[in-house]
This record gives sequence, structure tokens and C-alpha cells, in this order.
Amino acid sequence: MRIENNPAGEAPASVPLKEKKEKKKKRRWIKWLIILAIIIGLPVAVIGATGVYNIPVVSQIFGTNKPIDLGIKASPEALASALAGNPVTIKGDPAEYSGVRNKKYSGKVDVDVTYTSEEVTSFLQHFLQNAPHIRDLQVKYIEGGLELSTFVKTYIKAPVYAKVYVTRTSNKSVDINLEKVKVGRIPVPERYYSQIEEIAEKAVNNQMNEIEAFTIDTLEFHDGYAVRKGTLPKTVELLPGEKQLDEFL
Repeated sequence: MRIENNPAGEAPASVPLKEKKEKKKKRRWIKWLIILAIIIGLPVAVIGATGVYNIPVVSQIFGTNKPIDLGIKASPEALASALAGNPVTIKGDPAEYSGVRNKKYSGKVDVDVTYTSEEVTSFLQHFLQNAPHIRDLQVKYIEGGLELSTFVKTYIKAPVYAKVYVTRTSNKSVDINLEKVKVGRIPVPERYYSQIEEIAEKAVNNQMNEIEAFTIDTLEFHDGYAVRKGTLPKTVELLPGEKQLDEFL
């Protein structure tokens, strides 16, 4: 170890101020990438109507006050259709659900479902109506993937938009390929895409593996609708408390 001589009367500086600022800035970007990746993974996990996935917060970045409109409107009719086709019993008041709430999964049920963009958007808005960190979520299915748009209410207070392609790789894993991400109206630099994809895949796949009854036999995304075959928990029940960010990775 190298030790510098210290002039008399001067206290040694353990870490230069510039280095501290650089480390702080790096931590901020790492946290932002992790949160953004988890948000991108949201619709993948709920494609089979498992209930509600986990959506934490994002750190400080510029934005506007409205999410990008994908043209997908939630409606009572679309919600009723989604609930009628949902084989999972979701216990608890929808107003008390949020992405980070702890949940208990029990039983197993076979699923063979097709959901439209309007149905999944209505379903998610219903069960995330009082979510602490996001609002106005829209999901638009496209060939091979999906677009999502939402408003992050905490920290950045800005919209997030993503266009992502998703491929099933096993009965409990997916591969995520990111085409475009915006925070506010500012595109995220493409050099961060591989990091976001890696973290999103880890977060989503870890969650699917933690839910024993969750399996994917078929996962297809088409223009306006998605197809999901496999198994899901028979019952989803709210538990006290919330998950922390590091529990997703």
C-alpha cells in the first residue's frame, strides 16, 4: 500500500471530492437503470393475469407531466372481459393493491388465454389504481413484443415509454430486447440498453421462478393482442409489507 507524506497540520483526505461526486453519480445511474428495467419487465410478468407485478421508483431525470398516449383506452367493458377470462382468484380490495406489496401465491391452474391491449391495460389500471409510484399505465401489444407508457409519480415525476421485444426461452424465463426508451421526451442513450435488458431479464425471471405455479408453455405477442399458455397460481392474496428494490435481483 502506498502512503503519501502528510504536511504537518493537515488532515488526510480519505477520498477526493471529485471521486466522491463521480461515485455518487455512478450510483444514481445504476439505480435508475435497475428501476427502469423493472418497469419494462412489468407487462411480461402480468401477461397471464397473475395479479400485479412490482414497480419501484426511478431517480431524478427531466420529464413532462403526461405519459405518451399509445391510443389504448381502459374501459369497464374491457375490464369485465379480462376478469371473466382470468382463472386466478385475486383476494383483497383492488384499491389496496400496489406493485411493491407482498403477496401470497397458492394452488395451480392451467391457462390458455388471449388478451387484447385494452383488456390488459384495463386490468392493470384497475389493480394499480392507487399504486404509490406509477399512474396512467398503457400497454400496447405489437408483433413480437409491446409498447408501454406510464407516469412515474415519485422522484423524477415524469413519463416513461418503452418499446420492447420479448421471446420465451424456457417455461420460466424470457429474453428481452429493447428497441426504444424515453424518460419524459428524452431518449435514453442506446449504450445503456444492454444493461437495462440484462437487469430486466434478471428481475422478471427471478420473479417467475419464485412463483412455483408460474410456467410459460406459449407466449406470443401480436398486433393488438397476446397469447399465453401455461400455469398460474390459483389464488393471489395480499400480505402486509412491501418489497425493497434489492429483493428483485
